[in-house]
Amino acid sequence: RRYIVSLPDDGLVVACGDCPTLGSLVREVGRRCITYGLQDGNRVRAEDIVLFEFGSKFRVTLDGQDICQITLNVPGVHNIYNALAALSVANHLQLPLERVSAILANFCGAQRRFELKGKANGIMVVDDYAHHPTEIRATLAAARTGAFKRVVSVFQPHRYSRTKKLANSFGQSFGDSDLTIITDVYGAGEDPVPGVSGKTILDSLLSFSPRAQVAYLPRTRTIVDYLLESVEDGDLILTMGAGDIWTVAEDLVRRLCSLPD
Repeated sequence: RRYIVSLPDDGLVVACGDCPTLGSLVREVGRRCITYGLQDGNRVRAEDIVLFEFGSKFRVTLDGQDICQITLNVPGVHNIYNALAALSVANHLQLPLERVSAILANFCGAQRRFELKGKANGIMVVDDYAHHPTEIRATLAAARTGAFKRVVSVFQPHRYSRTKKLANSFGQSFGDSDLTIITDVYGAGEDPVPGVSGKTILDSLLSFSPRAQVAYLPRTRTIVDYLLESVEDGDLILTMGAGDIWTVAEDLVRRLCSLPD
């Protein structure tokens, strides 16, 4: 609200109209606004969406009229929303949408954002920086768009303070994971907090999903051996966290590549 109110009278708000909080806030404040989203009522919309393993394609309309066709090479519905926001701004600035579409198609993602680490023996390994419940849910939802046999997630909690504060939210974030492995907390300079560990999240997860397939492996060096005994052809292995969990993904790829076909 403070940010929107601070805009000059001729300013423009570009907001996700699918978010009820944002929608009501924009209407209440009364600034010029372009809304984007997937639902009816948005000025800029994505329609005829097709999702695939590492991307999507869709038609973009403005006030019900086709303006461009988009192909993304980054997965997940959240990236469709990101593209719609960028297109809304570009169209307002009268940038050539053919050029914007080409730029979006050539964007293959940022480092540690659903980053493909490798594929071997029918198993795909991906790493993501997700370390907050909202990010975890979005990343797992993106993983679900692929035709994988199972999604196996390995999560390294980041900071004791965050783990303690958001334990309940973390516990509700792994619904799209078929097998979830939790490591100990990556402190990132914080001192350990008594009673707070990766098991805090594991216990929370089981309290919300008692039948969930989970494992608590505090030491990351034991995870690769565990995975090699557990994974199956067609699985996606997804490491998540803001610490050094990416090293597990790289070690796993090396080990998988050394196995006989």
